[in-house]
Amino acid sequence: MIESRSDRHDPDSHLGRRCDVSMDSPTVIALLVVGVAAMAAFLLVQHKFAVLPLLPLRLFRIGTFTLVFVQTWLVGQIFFANGLRDPFDRVDWCRSGGDSPTNLAADRAVVTGARNFARTSGGAVGLAISNALLNTLFISKLPTSIPTDLYTSLTRSSFELPVDLDATTQNAILDAYMYGMHAVFIYYIPVAGLCLLTSLFVKCTAGGS
Repeated sequence: MIESRSDRHDPDSHLGRRCDVSMDSPTVIALLVVGVAAMAAFLLVQHKFAVLPLLPLRLFRIGTFTLVFVQTWLVGQIFFANGLRDPFDRVDWCRSGGDSPTNLAADRAVVTGARNFARTSGGAVGLAISNALLNTLFISKLPTSIPTDLYTSLTRSSFELPVDLDATTQNAILDAYMYGMHAVFIYYIPVAGLCLLTSLFVKCTAGGS
C-alpha cells in the first residue's frame, strides 16, 4: 500500500511500485513451491506410471524434438496465441544429426499436445515476465508532480487514464509507459536470439520416416 508520496520514490520501497504481495511473501513462495512440486509429480507420473503418457519423456531423447520443443517454448513467450504456425510442425518429418530416424508419425497427436503445452507454458512465463517489467518500470518512472489519487489509480491500472489531464501530465505518463514497453521489447531480443540459435542445430530430412 502507498502511505506517503515520499515512500513511493524511496529506492528501498520496491522501486516505488505499489505491491500488494511481495516476492518473498508466503503466498508467492507457496505458489512457487506448489507449482514446482506439481510439475515434478507430472513428470514422474509420465515417466514411471502412465500407460499412455500425455508427454512421453522418451521423445526428449530425439534431438530435433527437444530443440524444437525449446524453440516453441521461446516462441510462445513472444508470440503467444498469435495463430501462426510454429516450428514444431516440422518434427514429424525431421531428424537430427546422429539420431536414428524418428517414428513421430505414430505420435502425431502426442507431438501436437507437446507443441501446445510448450507454446502456452512459454506464453504464461513470457506474459508474467513482461507484465512485471512493464509495471515495475512504468510506476518507477511516473513523475513526482502527479496527484496522489492519480498515482494510486495508475498503480492499480495503467490503462485507465483520466480524460481531463493536462497535456504535460498526460505526456509524462505515456513516456513512463513507453519506457516500460521498451524494456519488454529488449527482453524479447535475447529470447528471439536464443530461438534462432537453437534452430541452427536442427537438421531436417524431408520425407524422413
